[in-house]
Amino acid sequence: MVLLSIINNFRSTKESFYMSFKKIIRIASLYVSLIVILNIVILFMLKDSISQQHDFAQNKDTFSEVGLAIQTTSETKSAKARIYIDNHSVRFLDQYNEAVKNTPDFKKLQTDLKKAHVPDRIIAQSEMIESQSAFLNTIEKTVLDTIQKDNSNKEIQKQLSDEQYVIARDNVTNSINTFIASLNKWTLAEMEKSNKKVNLYFILIASCNALLFIASLSTLAFLSRKVKPVHKLIQLTKEFAKGNLQHKPQRKKSQDEFSILTNTFADMHEQLHATLLTVTDTSSNLAASAEELLASTEVSNDANQQITIATDQLSTDMVQQSEYISQSTRSIQYIAEQIQLVTTTANYASSLATDSKNVTTDGGLSLKQAVEQVYAIRKSVESTRQALGQLESRTTAIDSMVSAITNIADQTNLLALNAAIEAARAGEHGKGFAVVADEVRKLAEQSNASAQEIRLTISTIHEDMTSTMQEMSETEISVTKGISFFKTTGESFEEIFNSTINMKSKTTEITDLLQTVDQVTGEIAQFFTRVEDLSGQTASKTQQIAALTEEQYASTQEMRASSEELSQLADGLSHHVSAFKL
Repeated sequence: MVLLSIINNFRSTKESFYMSFKKIIRIASLYVSLIVILNIVILFMLKDSISQQHDFAQNKDTFSEVGLAIQTTSETKSAKARIYIDNHSVRFLDQYNEAVKNTPDFKKLQTDLKKAHVPDRIIAQSEMIESQSAFLNTIEKTVLDTIQKDNSNKEIQKQLSDEQYVIARDNVTNSINTFIASLNKWTLAEMEKSNKKVNLYFILIASCNALLFIASLSTLAFLSRKVKPVHKLIQLTKEFAKGNLQHKPQRKKSQDEFSILTNTFADMHEQLHATLLTVTDTSSNLAASAEELLASTEVSNDANQQITIATDQLSTDMVQQSEYISQSTRSIQYIAEQIQLVTTTANYASSLATDSKNVTTDGGLSLKQAVEQVYAIRKSVESTRQALGQLESRTTAIDSMVSAITNIADQTNLLALNAAIEAARAGEHGKGFAVVADEVRKLAEQSNASAQEIRLTISTIHEDMTSTMQEMSETEISVTKGISFFKTTGESFEEIFNSTINMKSKTTEITDLLQTVDQVTGEIAQFFTRVEDLSGQTASKTQQIAALTEEQYASTQEMRASSEELSQLADGLSHHVSAFKL
């Protein structure tokens, strides 16, 4: 029943495809252990049966010899007693006494029979022989003692020849023969039983060994079937190590360790594939943003150059205007003769004011566009920094997955070690399983090495992203400074615009005053003095605008350098990602 239970359990284990690898090893080890223990128990029982068979054979010989000794002694005593009665020779009496001394000990014989578990009926036969022999000994002893005293007593001599003595002697002989025959028959029956037990034990040992062999072959076949996906996983791992992510591992429905490893590897492939796609898109967007930022800085640079040229021209015009006003002030006595010249100069000043207003308006619009572009650049830089932050979190998740693969590989290595130990315990039958366990251990070590290489690559990407985020932070700071400078420049442009409006108004007033020059000559002198002061202020403000424009130009140059560096970082990130085949 135990063997049938083991066979049924092993068959159900073989058919259970979803059983875990560790449970399979445990069940196989349990089966092997039960069969080995059963073999050991049967061997001990076989040893006892063989020993018992040997004891039966030895007891048979011993008891047969004792029975023959009893029979021989009884016959010898009777013969020696009759010879002594016939010739009265002391030599025969001594021989009779010697035979009596050599008679086996019936008590010891009965004790040995009981130790040998001889049936009670045979022991009773030995007791009957003892009583019958004692009866014969009593008759013979009485006769011999009487003859020693009086050898002429014929009646006493006839007692060893009468019918009662002969019947008693024949009964002893018959009882001895019956005892020996019964003992031999019982011994042969017990030896036959022992032989049957020995044969049965040999059959059981052969059956156990056959079951052990079948269980080993079934376990090896099942494990070979389970290990096949690992070879495919090794090929995929080698391709992943080369950066080829085009081959996707197939998921398994089983719940054993190899299937879990395959499914975990598939999850890692999906996560890594999605992450690399995100990095590729992010690097492309980053490169595009860097190019847009570079283009914006070029436009801003051109606008700054135009503003610089306009402010230089305005400064020159304001210097000329100041000289004109000074000449007009010094030549106020000639105002009548030079009125036409003053009118022309005033008209020219009005035209310059109009041009200055237009230039200031255009500069203000360009500056506004530049500010909007800088805001867009800062937003793009912030978006890029957030994308890099997401990429960093995903690389951290990939690192966690690599740690999970390393733990699984360590567990697989431990399982392989346990399997090797169990194979060593199995002896000769576990050699093949030890080879499989060693292969599993090598695969686990290779998986661990591949995971370490992936972790090293992720660490390099993480360092590159950290450096990129630092550069983006510095770029964002520079953009913020540029916005501040543009705001200051805008305020300066607004002041210039107001000043040019005031200047145009003043030149208009000059034109009006020239029409009434005869009446307000004194007021004209004061007016030119005020205009001279305003021209000095305007020249000073123009110089401030030029200085601010120079600072803005320097800021745009720095922004351009940062944009170029950002573009290089984006190209480097794209180069790293391009090493993978998606």
